[in-house]
Amino acid sequence: DELVRATAPIGMIMQNERIIDRGEIVTHKLYRILNTYQEMLELQSPESDRTQWIKLLGQILYVTILIVVLYLYLQNFCNDMVYRKGNLLFILLMIGLFAVGAVFATTLFGNGNYLVPFVIIPIVILVFFDARTALFCHLVEILICASFAPYPLEFVVVEFCAGAVAIYSLKELSRRSQLLRTAFFVFLAYALSYTAVEILINGVMTASAIRVLGYFAINEVLTSFAYILIFVVEKMFGFVSVVTLVELSDINNPLLRELSEQCPGTFQHSMAVS
Repeated sequence: DELVRATAPIGMIMQNERIIDRGEIVTHKLYRILNTYQEMLELQSPESDRTQWIKLLGQILYVTILIVVLYLYLQNFCNDMVYRKGNLLFILLMIGLFAVGAVFATTLFGNGNYLVPFVIIPIVILVFFDARTALFCHLVEILICASFAPYPLEFVVVEFCAGAVAIYSLKELSRRSQLLRTAFFVFLAYALSYTAVEILINGVMTASAIRVLGYFAINEVLTSFAYILIFVVEKMFGFVSVVTLVELSDINNPLLRELSEQCPGTFQHSMAVS
């Protein structure tokens, strides 16, 4: 019997097995077992199906309220942006895609939601709009994703700190190297805020918490690819970023170089006006 228990998969509960005693430290393995026990109780409950539907209805209502709050914010503070073609669709699409990605990541990995580079949302919105709108959209996104995060309060605090640091460190994107610097600062914000919350709650950094720091490193790499997403958004929605304007103003552009050779006076005048 002891051999069967020792070789049982993590999360499996044997008959008559003691799960945990009062005062015992909850390790990652015990946490998985407790979750399995809770799922078994819910499945055995005759009202489990009705409860699931009620929870789903609550989640839909919760997300709807947050989207309405976002719309009211945009209508009051960015009125022209709401009615401009494609703007609202772009913001809702960004929020929706990252929320779906967070659902899959959370399902596949423990704390997998930290693998999703949520800070890309405020970075991309900052490039095309303004810092205040970027921060508000980021806050709505993390509040939506907190509804299915393993530790909602911890998730909101960590992601909010990372998003605020991303906006502050970027300000205006004009060079690709700025994204690498921002990704590094975001990693520091993730690591410091997560460590602070873990020590505040548990008093010590557990093995699972240290593994999450590795997730943040992967997150940093994914964040640096925001430049590609900015290019895709420009092509899809017809937006123009500062990065594109900087590239167009490069005097090594073949057309501008030809203009400077054929019509130097017009070229100098055009540069002065621009």
